Amino acid sequence: MSDNFKSQPRWRFDRPDLVSVTDEPKLTVDLFITCRNGQAKLDLTLAALVAQTYPTELLNVHVIDDGSSPKLVLPEIKPVNTSLHYFENTGKDWGKSRSTNSVANKSKADVLWFLDSDMVVDPEHLAQHMKWHHDSDDYVVLGWKRFVESWNYQPAELLASLKAGKFSELHAESESHGYWEARVKSSNGFKTNDLDNFRGLVGATFSIANKNWSTLGGYNENFITSEDTELGWRVISQGLRLVPEPAANSWHLGLTTIENNRDVILQHNNPLLAGHVPGLRHLRRKFGTQWLVPENQYFVDCRNMSIDSFFTLIKPLLQDVQGQTHFTLLANWPTLNERYSPISDDAKDLREIQRWTLGDNRFTFQIIADDTFLSISEILDFMEVKSSPYLFFSEGNFKNSVAITELKTSLQGSDNGLEGVVDHEDQRIFVVYGPALATAKRLPGSIYQNIEFSWGLRWHALDDYHPEAKPFLLKVAHAARYMLRRFAQVRSFDQFIDLVKRGFIVYKGKIFKRK
Repeated sequence: MSDNFKSQPRWRFDRPDLVSVTDEPKLTVDLFITCRNGQAKLDLTLAALVAQTYPTELLNVHVIDDGSSPKLVLPEIKPVNTSLHYFENTGKDWGKSRSTNSVANKSKADVLWFLDSDMVVDPEHLAQHMKWHHDSDDYVVLGWKRFVESWNYQPAELLASLKAGKFSELHAESESHGYWEARVKSSNGFKTNDLDNFRGLVGATFSIANKNWSTLGGYNENFITSEDTELGWRVISQGLRLVPEPAANSWHLGLTTIENNRDVILQHNNPLLAGHVPGLRHLRRKFGTQWLVPENQYFVDCRNMSIDSFFTLIKPLLQDVQGQTHFTLLANWPTLNERYSPISDDAKDLREIQRWTLGDNRFTFQIIADDTFLSISEILDFMEVKSSPYLFFSEGNFKNSVAITELKTSLQGSDNGLEGVVDHEDQRIFVVYGPALATAKRLPGSIYQNIEFSWGLRWHALDDYHPEAKPFLLKVAHAARYMLRRFAQVRSFDQFIDLVKRGFIVYKGKIFKRK
């Protein structure tokens, strides 16, 4: 990380506009190319890698054969430090996610680079990735690509052309990755605070710090395709910054086949994506099942809470079948095992809370002593950021009801990292944005102060908190911003029709339904 950037605060998903290629690179890179068959294209991909300007001694290339027939072999023209791994396919162990994880998760390199086996990359491609990783360790860098229909060069010819500086002359005709590039433009290069930016992670060529790959847990092995899309959701949820680098150019050997098989692919991918990506609420409307990843995590301090207050707080979230919520209930639960009289039960409210929720797997119970005071920093510390973008906390009994969903709407409208309300007895209720909390936990010092300085926060006194004055306008503004971003990405009539349908859902769900 440069000294200049170290001295500047990290603010949301912002980043420098320009970073120069590093004069003295020091970070090691492990490159992973996972493929099944396609030997001829792989040979071209490896030949192009020989011409990379990034220091050879800092790069190791791992080719992963995911059950090819015949088995892949390493060609004569390849980078110096190249190895071939055969992933033994079995009835349950096969596919890109599992085969890639089997090798990548053992890496000791500073940075992991993932590249498809049908890509011809510019000699500066990796250096353009690595300039960002030398600047900061929380970037996920995305290369640029154009699709070509045909090619007539062999590995030796390709390498000679690249060494002669003729990368841009290899193909006179090509197609852009139009929909993706439109998404980049509409999001200001993924600098906007928009959870939908997860769609920007495309697996053809991207790089990530090894420690962040480990924190994320690698690819989700439930996915056979769209593994990069699901990974992108976790990347954004963790507050990592996507960087599309237009100087990291590449040719994709072959035109995309996604549009030709769109319906089949969507039918295959949508159920898994709905279960793992809370941001895809339009998919979750199809079935009222319980999702693997809820949109919200709610930590409820039940020690001094009445049963009426408890149900008032959780009811709106229980009714949200698209987003859904997991509840962690905090109290000294073991004391409920002691002998008591139903007629004179000092813990009757707490006991009723436990009994109403005990059989519901959306609720878990965490023990906390009766006399323990939880500071904001302690609350934030035990909140674990996974893939749920919103984390709530509440305690005690507010004399006036505070609609937790309206507090969430206020957070979305302000782009703050935390919004909360406090009453006359210093009882607190707040919502924290998952990416903001994850960012704050990676920075040194106080988590609370890190949220304040890197994202922004706001507290309301109960008497001054009037959510009913704002939510409708906030929802309209939020929906309008969403539709404008999506309209800028339209590149075909089918996409326009899809946007109209999505707009109708947004119109109903974000404006007129209170979630």
